[in-house]
Amino acid sequence: MQKLTPSTILCCSCGTPIQANPANMCVDCLRTQVDITEGIPKHLTINWCKKCGRYLQPPTSWVHAANESKELLSLLVKRVKGLQKAKLVDAEFVWTEPHSMRLKVKLTIQKEVFAQTILQQKFVVEFVVQRQQCPDCERNETEHTWKAVVQCRQNVGHKKTFFFLEQLILKNQAHAKMIDIEENTRGMDFFFSQRGDAQQLVQFVQSLFPAKFSTSKRLISADLHSNTYNYKYTFAVEIAPICKEDLICLPPSICKQRGGINPLWLCYGVSNLIYLMNPLNLQTIQINAVQFWKAPFSAMMNYRSATAFFVLDVEFLGQTSGKFALADVTVVRSSELGANAKTFITRTHLGHLFKSGDYALGYDLASANINNDDLDENFRLKLIHQLPDVILIRKFYPNKRRRARKRNWEIKSLQISNVAQPKKTSDSSQNLQDLEDFKEDIEEDEDLRARINLYKRPQLVQNSNDMFIEGDSNSPQIDIQDDDDNVDDVDDIDDDNVSQLPIDQLLENLNLNEDNSNDSMN
Repeated sequence: MQKLTPSTILCCSCGTPIQANPANMCVDCLRTQVDITEGIPKHLTINWCKKCGRYLQPPTSWVHAANESKELLSLLVKRVKGLQKAKLVDAEFVWTEPHSMRLKVKLTIQKEVFAQTILQQKFVVEFVVQRQQCPDCERNETEHTWKAVVQCRQNVGHKKTFFFLEQLILKNQAHAKMIDIEENTRGMDFFFSQRGDAQQLVQFVQSLFPAKFSTSKRLISADLHSNTYNYKYTFAVEIAPICKEDLICLPPSICKQRGGINPLWLCYGVSNLIYLMNPLNLQTIQINAVQFWKAPFSAMMNYRSATAFFVLDVEFLGQTSGKFALADVTVVRSSELGANAKTFITRTHLGHLFKSGDYALGYDLASANINNDDLDENFRLKLIHQLPDVILIRKFYPNKRRRARKRNWEIKSLQISNVAQPKKTSDSSQNLQDLEDFKEDIEEDEDLRARINLYKRPQLVQNSNDMFIEGDSNSPQIDIQDDDDNVDDVDDIDDDNVSQLPIDQLLENLNLNEDNSNDSMN
């Protein structure tokens, strides 16, 4: 059988025997005649910010890319013009001295030069790295570092709402684009480099609390030739001054709109709605932000004005609503505990929590001096004839110092810069007291724990500077007899159970500085 061999021809340029091809030329002669890299630049520049390490992606984007990474390679290849006329086969880095401010990329392309003749060629493109400060770093280096600020305020006597907001911001990574945070006596200020980022935080706060906001802007500079203006924007967010466990007297207008309901209510929860309950019959209502700001009202009493009581007897009435149970409870002021103490029989929605020998916090309306316009108006219209003597709001654990020492968990906090004016010593101690009260709420409220991140405490170290100070004027004063061993033992057991949270509810103690979202705040 005759073996077939491919025919050969002579190159029309150099006369070298080659296999037949449409160009009738060898590869070497083709390369001398045709350059498929023609029109592709071999020297380019790329801008790099030394402070943050980001590269400019035209026209205005700045992206993070590590050296010799696929992200940087993709960014460089996109900067090479003319590649769309050829087929890119391969791209790789060529090693350069790190301090040379040069980046080299070897590209392999294919292109059809004649009919059915495809030529492949490799070449190197050199990029000169030029230093250029990005807009974010430029703003940080100048006086006008921020473009928008969100001022959150709440007109209450404590900061537990903002401690809760801080934990929700950390859990949802809402602080990723904040450039600074300042603490105010009535709230917090959040600074942003972009107006849209501030608007996102405003929407985030409105999804958590019944809040309203107003906007304003201030002209910083203007270019009349190009008709461009530079403004600073301020978003003033006001959160409704209603918190959990507040005693509220509704305005008569709301009572009439709701069908003549009882004006006296107890707040048992706040989200973007205000949840109110009548502790005498377990009736509940909800008030949204629009309804609240249309007819705003304030708390008649809050937890700071609560009094400690000692529970003598509990009689369940059989009526329940969700996790609440109605009961008649006989209590006595813990400060008057003794033979001649005055007892009170009150109806409460927390009957499932109490037993004889427990302590409770409640509002002592029998001896309170209340100044509330809505209450006076309801008395004038005879919508209220008489106030109950006592309204209980929670179970109370006396041994708070022991509880703080035995906590097996901790919470993280945002990096807050110092305010311009120095804080008073009283304000600092008040903030510590509010933080301790917030931690106690976390221990006692399972729903609250589910909404925030709790971290394992690395070691239980006794701190001589406990945040809760015995004898503090803002904390309820309790006189516990030392010879009553049974009551003390019960309280100790309850405190241990409350302060020690289950391990499966705690996260590993992570360093927030390792998170990329905190880079803008460091």
